Amino acid sequence: MHITNDYMRYNDNNTLKTTLLTFSKFYADDAQKKIFDRIHHSDKYKDEMGKEHNEAYEPKNYTESVHNIQGIAHVLITKNGKCEPDGQWFNNKRLESHGLSLQTFSKMIISGLRTENKKDYGYQSAEEVPKEVKLSIAYLVRYFYDINYPYARTAGNWEEVPFEGGTACDTATIVKALNTFSDLMFNKDYDKNEQITQIRKDILNEMKGIGFQCEQATIQKMIANGYERLSKAFRNGTFEEHHLRPYDATSLFITNMNGLKFSEDPLDDINKKRVILGQLEDNLVGEYGIMRYKDDSYLNTNYNLAQTPEAKISFTWKEKLEDFGSKDASTKEAQEERKAHGKLLRHHGGCSQGCLVS
Repeated sequence: MHITNDYMRYNDNNTLKTTLLTFSKFYADDAQKKIFDRIHHSDKYKDEMGKEHNEAYEPKNYTESVHNIQGIAHVLITKNGKCEPDGQWFNNKRLESHGLSLQTFSKMIISGLRTENKKDYGYQSAEEVPKEVKLSIAYLVRYFYDINYPYARTAGNWEEVPFEGGTACDTATIVKALNTFSDLMFNKDYDKNEQITQIRKDILNEMKGIGFQCEQATIQKMIANGYERLSKAFRNGTFEEHHLRPYDATSLFITNMNGLKFSEDPLDDINKKRVILGQLEDNLVGEYGIMRYKDDSYLNTNYNLAQTPEAKISFTWKEKLEDFGSKDASTKEAQEERKAHGKLLRHHGGCSQGCLVS
């Protein structure tokens, strides 16, 4: 959802606003509201590590083929004049995209309404901010709270098998979004800004309407929990996107998120980000680009062989294929030693897998 490209391309102040209105109507649709509310009213349980989970989002007896669709829908289809989640869409556990939405909604309000450094592409008055945007903000913040986002099962932006316990990049994206939302709602520099004050009242009213107490302490605790999860990604001088997939190209985005700090010490913060970059360079960068992650099967034409490129039997082949095999891999024909080296083109949420190389 890197929609600033559209603004820059067309030089149209209304492009972002029109796009965000579409996004907000997607979140504010009655079909989505039912999902938001079902998750909000669900029971909670704790795992063996003491981390809380939401029963409606990821049941204690989780079965991937049954429960991966439980979450805010990414695809809505129209039936009999009403929208409903696409029952064929296999994965509704991609959390980072919802973080990007909250980030963009909040940033668009701040950018247009703040007194200094105003941006003409942002909302220019409280009245101009659509009700759907304010309602979407309310639902998204509550959603991240309800599912305990740092440890919630998520598929990340590759939209493949969701990982139990959350991933670093998804967590970081939501931390950044919550920080921006917190800036909008609680930054004292805006207390005398009548337009922002009005927006705060409007959002709080939407929060109240869906039964969520939006207090500064609550939001700060959500942010702190996210940073706690990120700190656990660093172990013995290394970084893991997830313990089942330590090297993942999505970690690259963590290193250039403005305002995201792994340490209050600038040098320590930089060194930790260099650890991430170094690992990705050593493990994923190839001659023609970068792989999404180790053992990636998508556009990797030898993924379905039960042997290594050295023609040795692979005893982990079946397990890897079940865990990471992409159903939409480009071909089933085996061509030895061919891998996909993609070009990361967008700030978030996308990778061009444009070339297969021998």
